[in-house]
Amino acid sequence: MDIIMKGRQTGKTTELIKRSAETGAVIVTANYQRAMFVKLLAKELGLDIPEPMSTASIPDSSEKGTHILIDDADDVLKGYFMNYTIDAITMSNDNQVVSFGKALEEVKKGKKIKRLNWNGKDQYVELGSNISFKEPSGEVFNPNHISMGNKVLVFHGTQGVQVGWLASQADMLSEDWVVFE
Repeated sequence: MDIIMKGRQTGKTTELIKRSAETGAVIVTANYQRAMFVKLLAKELGLDIPEPMSTASIPDSSEKGTHILIDDADDVLKGYFMNYTIDAITMSNDNQVVSFGKALEEVKKGKKIKRLNWNGKDQYVELGSNISFKEPSGEVFNPNHISMGNKVLVFHGTQGVQVGWLASQADMLSEDWVVFE
């Protein structure tokens, strides 16, 4: 399960509509008005999606394995449990997203980071240390930079490991970074 966590009016619903158009998954919203908004927005985007559902129209039973996309999960929970006061919820933070700056701080603490929207699965970046290389003369050189020591960002990708990875503009400006052990 992916968690798309961004502020209001930042394109979360548009992203869900695109996923729905690609996968055929049904979008679930907090209420009928929001479901109609999603339907209209999909039409404006020129995308064909299954009929969105509100919490009031969720069937008591559906075919096992039916894929859904939930728009504004906090509102959906409130709509579904409208006769209750939700005091707290928990969620796995496996996919808690952060900015590149926050992700970089975690890398410095020994964590690994990845982007949710990277094409290849299992791609990630971590901090490498004690990096050395062999000079043409055959001598092994272990550099030690005055301000960063002997550390470098290492990218583990689908085609191997890249030592000395540089983030692109898109990587640095994206808010879809995940920190993990």
